[in-house]
Amino acid sequence: MSDAANLYAIVAGRVTQVTSSAVLGEKTRTYGPNFAVDRKHMREGAAYAQDTWRVTSNLTLTGGLRWDCQGAINNLDNLYTRPGFAGLFGVSGVGHLFQPGTLTGSAPVFWLVPPGTGGYDGGAGRFNPTVGMAYRFSGGGFLHWLTGDDAVLRGGFSISTIREGIGYLDGVWNVNQGRSLATPASATANPNIFPAGDVLFSDSSFPSVVPSSIDPSFPNPSFPLPLQSGQSVEDYNPSIRPEYVEGWTFGFQRQLSRNTVIELRYVGNHGADLWTTVNLNEVNVVESGFAQQFAAAQNNLAIANGISVAQLLIPTTKLTVNNYGNQGLPGQVNVPLITTAIGSNTDQTTVTQLMQGQAGATANAIPTNATRMANLTKAATRSTFSR
Repeated sequence: MSDAANLYAIVAGRVTQVTSSAVLGEKTRTYGPNFAVDRKHMREGAAYAQDTWRVTSNLTLTGGLRWDCQGAINNLDNLYTRPGFAGLFGVSGVGHLFQPGTLTGSAPVFWLVPPGTGGYDGGAGRFNPTVGMAYRFSGGGFLHWLTGDDAVLRGGFSISTIREGIGYLDGVWNVNQGRSLATPASATANPNIFPAGDVLFSDSSFPSVVPSSIDPSFPNPSFPLPLQSGQSVEDYNPSIRPEYVEGWTFGFQRQLSRNTVIELRYVGNHGADLWTTVNLNEVNVVESGFAQQFAAAQNNLAIANGISVAQLLIPTTKLTVNNYGNQGLPGQVNVPLITTAIGSNTDQTTVTQLMQGQAGATANAIPTNATRMANLTKAATRSTFSR
């Protein structure tokens, strides 16, 4: 039915969702239908020196040293916002991941980044050494069977700094709230202004969420901005250092005939201090006690169906009762984290996840759902999911 409805919507020109945004103007400093203007720079510098020393007629050594410095990205037109490093950890506080109930921090807000301010301290740069050697075997000797009349042994080691492009670095602050306000509307989320079936592609205008409902100070933003539900919060680790790669190689080359050479070479690389995005909102099912309640819900469901948990996890098992709550049967216990948040003892999606052992999926469906988090808030158990 959904495929048929989607096909009808395409043919009839029916619109069910509109994506729009109000952009902060570079000169007016107000939200409106403005172009998104980025003015930023990132300074880099490098110096390199190398020398080759022919120790003997058969042995040559090479040594070099490179200095690389990459500064932090700087936004020049004062349009980006950041929560700060402490803001990334929210109410839990810095360093208190997976410690439910620890609330030493505060709710994150978005501050304007002052012009010319870098996201992190680029430091004084990194010194990268390079060393190498080449040894040519002379004819004769007990290794003549291996080296022949003309063979060379080469080896080397180097460290190379990885310099990320400005586009990669720009992607951190660019997603934070403040530079623009998303004002999407859909028939599902906004039925009062977006009646299903009444909006067509041929219409002269489309409904959108009133920006003042997102930011009361619209169109003149007042910083810091409070965090909106579902908004991403991103910033740099202030002590991050440049990435680098250690590389080494070792090779043997021998002439087999006047027109043929064989070479054996080993090349290795090892990345160090590589940058990555860390999701501080990773779902916690261990310290929160959710894993124990998930197992208890599995047991409740199994008892309600007169089977064991092992039988429950068999893919071909058919259930007659889809109730994972405490019905008072012997062996059943309360599972408030699940039943309170979901607001049901018989949610079919949860039943399927219980049968498949997907504790993480069940847990993730709670803090990412505003209604379920509101249910926990009313029950004063929301802190269990704080990170």
